[in-house]
Amino acid sequence: MLSKLPKPPDYNEEADVEAEQQKTNFLLTVGFNLHYVCKIVHMSPEARIPLIHRVTNENIPTNERPRNEDIVQFFKTHPEWKLDTDLFSLMDID
Repeated sequence: MLSKLPKPPDYNEEADVEAEQQKTNFLLTVGFNLHYVCKIVHMSPEARIPLIHRVTNENIPTNERPRNEDIVQFFKTHPEWKLDTDLFSLMDID
């Protein structure tokens, strides 16, 4: 996520942009639509992402949801979950 806070002297903008692009590409491949991808890459890394189980429709409790910064790894290891678009639509960008 590109932040508006001052960057440290060793900040590598190219690496940050590359990481954001990789995250965007991955989320598109697992079924996120472009609107949701644009929103998620601009949210706080600490934001908890609401998910729903593809078979049982079970929701993950708020305090157990993966953080935005961990969402790619979560989907790589838990493909049975998907974005809860109803709850996600209600979230604000931090």
